[in-house]
Amino acid sequence: MDWKNITHRLFGPRATTSRFRVPSLALEVEKGFAVGARLDRASRRIKRIGVRPVAPDNLPLGPQPLNQEQAAELQESFCGLASELGGSGGRLGVLLPDGAVRVTLLKFEALPDSLRESDALIRWRLKDYLPYPSQEARVSYDVLRNGSGPVEVLAMAARASVVAEYEAALERLNGQLTLVLPATAALLPLLPSAGQGQLLLHASGGGLTTVALAGGRVVLWRYEVVESEDGFRATAAAEVARVLARAHDHLNIEVQSVWVYARPPAPEDLATSVQAAIGREVSSLSCPQPYLAALRADEKEPFERYGMPFAGLIANG
Repeated sequence: MDWKNITHRLFGPRATTSRFRVPSLALEVEKGFAVGARLDRASRRIKRIGVRPVAPDNLPLGPQPLNQEQAAELQESFCGLASELGGSGGRLGVLLPDGAVRVTLLKFEALPDSLRESDALIRWRLKDYLPYPSQEARVSYDVLRNGSGPVEVLAMAARASVVAEYEAALERLNGQLTLVLPATAALLPLLPSAGQGQLLLHASGGGLTTVALAGGRVVLWRYEVVESEDGFRATAAAEVARVLARAHDHLNIEVQSVWVYARPPAPEDLATSVQAAIGREVSSLSCPQPYLAALRADEKEPFERYGMPFAGLIANG
């Protein structure tokens, strides 16, 4: 799946419908680590990657705003990574923790022709899904189906004050913020483009995200907070089983492929654990090797453990 047509992409300071462009520097912070990558759109390669530790309790990963110390920690992490990766400037991208973004599928009989009216209607529907007033949200969405049947909209919302903290943390980098995405959304372009049903399980930081797709479109998106390595094993197996059953029983979709990508503190063998629990084949998500050709040998292992979402940005470009 790609997300090149998402409207108001994505939570940026200015609404835009311009086409997707790979940022030259992409940054992310999760529970326990911050990671960044220098990307090259022309060669479709990841040129550098850097990882820095972050105290697990120093940054909230949900919709709550950051305090002064947390905002300073975020800025220090981003500036340190940028310096390590060759300096700032150019197009910047930031990946938000999945817990900070509410992703949901909405169905409408029809959407107004006016973009402003569509925006207002989608925001009004989102109010029932947000843990804060909808007027505090920045909203992005993609119309997945707009034919003779109902209109399906993949909507993403993040608290404006939280996004503003990430924007502020990037100000010292003297670049142009052109992309903001939840981390799991960046992984989706790495899935095979075949029209079969697929399931992606992304374990990272303090949470577990499960996404089901059919025909290249998202049909289900779930996020759950997980507290420990043992919790990841038990929750992951239960989530996959639950989503497989729901896809079959309620969505009439047969999931053919199950993919897992696990980052700390999730166990590296999470795919094997899930496979043993559900009794069917589960594959670890991998990166096309040509994307890694520019990385040093000592950067490839950290990339596979932390940086796969950056490969999704390359794949989408």
